Amino acid sequence: MARASAALPWSPSCLAEAAAAQVLLRQAGESGVVVIGLRRQEGGGWDAHSWLLGRRGALTGGPAAQGFTATTVYERPGGLRAVEVELTAVD
Repeated sequence: MARASAALPWSPSCLAEAAAAQVLLRQAGESGVVVIGLRRQEGGGWDAHSWLLGRRGALTGGPAAQGFTATTVYERPGGLRAVEVELTAVD
């Protein structure tokens, strides 16, 4: 996704990257879980971030997800479920 995003004449949002990666996974016969999270700003507003989880952790947006609380999780029927994701560090 990073290589494809770099070729675009604009900077895609984290949600666009997560959704596009979800489609690519589906085409490859795999599935992922799109997560949207919120983080409270010091001034009282909210930051939002989206990331894609595969079976072994974040595939897009993972490092930037630190400090966000998952508020919405999109699982594809018959696909990977959020409870099946291994959230251990992969070296």
